[in-house]
Amino acid sequence: MYAVVRHYSFKPEYGPLIAKLTAEGLVAIITQDKGFVRYYCLDLGNGEGTSFGVFKD
Repeated sequence: MYAVVRHYSFKPEYGPLIAKLTAEGLVAIITQDKGFVRYYCLDLGNGEGTSFGVFKD
């Protein structure tokens, strides 16, 4: 198993747009990977976010 943790900084007003684009774009792409297990994306507020992806290989 492998995990990828990322931290993001963005303008706070872009939080909802980033969440929408992530759900409609990125998640749709990475879930097709045969090693995909889970993906979480969190808006931490104040223009900060983090994501956590888990893959088998």
